[in-house]
Amino acid sequence: MRLSPFYRTGEWRKEAVNVATLLACTLEDLFGEQQQEADEGETQVPMTMAQLAYCIGQSSDPTTAEEIETWVDRRIMLERAMQVLSARDAQVLTLRLANMLYEDVALIMKTNRERVRAIEARAINTVKKAVAQMLAMESI
Repeated sequence: MRLSPFYRTGEWRKEAVNVATLLACTLEDLFGEQQQEADEGETQVPMTMAQLAYCIGQSSDPTTAEEIETWVDRRIMLERAMQVLSARDAQVLTLRLANMLYEDVALIMKTNRERVRAIEARAINTVKKAVAQMLAMESI
C-alpha cells in the first residue's frame, strides 16, 4: 500500500483509522515514525494487499481504496453486531467461523453438536438483525 496515513492537513486518513480500528491497535503502532514523517506518495506501509485481505477476512484481494474501505467498514460493523451476543453465542460463532467442526466446538463447550448447531443458528439470526438495524440507522 503506497499512501501517506495523513491528509495534507495533517489529520489521519479515514482509511488509516479504519485499519487501526480493525486491527485493534493505535495509529502510532500501525505506522512507524518514518511513515508518519514521510511526504505524500513516499510512504510504504509494510503490508501487501493479500495480507490486508486476510486481516479483514476477504478471500480475494481488494483492488481499490474504496473496496478496502468497504471491507473494513463491514468488518467493523460485524464486530459491533457480535457484541450483542451472549458470551456463549459469541464463542460458538467465533469457533465455527474459524472452521471448527460442530463436534470440536461441542467438546469445547461441553455440550452436543445439535446444541452447537442451534446456538450457531440463533447467533447468526441475532447478528443479521443487528446488522440490519445498523444499516437502517445509516440510511436515515
